[in-house]
Amino acid sequence: GRISGQVFRDTKGSLTIGYGHYIKEEEKWNWAAYDPEQGGTRELSIAEMEALFRQDVQRLAEADVKKRFSVPLLQQEYDALVDFTFHRGAGALRDSDLEGYINSVPDGNFDYGVIQDNFMKYAFWFNRNTNQWEYVEGFAKRRREEIDMFRYGRYTLHS
Repeated sequence: GRISGQVFRDTKGSLTIGYGHYIKEEEKWNWAAYDPEQGGTRELSIAEMEALFRQDVQRLAEADVKKRFSVPLLQQEYDALVDFTFHRGAGALRDSDLEGYINSVPDGNFDYGVIQDNFMKYAFWFNRNTNQWEYVEGFAKRRREEIDMFRYGRYTLHS
């Protein structure tokens, strides 16, 4: 995905800044100095983008993961689910079979084929123009990185 210290529109046309911080319509004026569409010329520094990213992860993804899983998770499993949730949106866990499957294995002895299959379902994007699901290599790469983090504790995620 795109990273920018200025406001831009993401693939869905939503106002975004930094590492994917979504700007709600009612917050748009707060970001005017950073929004070229509003004549803004300022840019967030990398440190400011990272701080905003950490706030978003904390607020959105971590809260969703914490409320959905009742079984103990290893830190790497938790981190992979947080990353997945952050990039796919809070509804992704709700709409996937990951939540039910993971909660059904309280001893943590997961079938990693099931885990992998469920992550990889999210390597696709629905193209509203063609009305079809399309495979996106960038999404698939991130899902593979999340799977490696979940299973092996490999932290190789890229933006």
